[in-house]
Amino acid sequence: LAPDICLNIYLTMLDVANPGARFAYWNTLVPRRRPDELARRVTTLDRVQSDLFDRDLAFFYCALHVEESN
Repeated sequence: LAPDICLNIYLTMLDVANPGARFAYWNTLVPRRRPDELARRVTTLDRVQSDLFDRDLAFFYCALHVEESN
């Protein structure tokens, strides 16, 4: 998906999510993260995503992201 489409999807999720909602998503070929424009509305849970990624057995993902709405 194009970056502007990803931004709109993420923004929609944040608009309907309760504070403290968690978003988890994988990256395969295209590295994507929370859009920079939304940095104040989301906290990246580095420890959680690292622990889960280390325990996962799927070899074809390059990253796991876990973020929490503020």
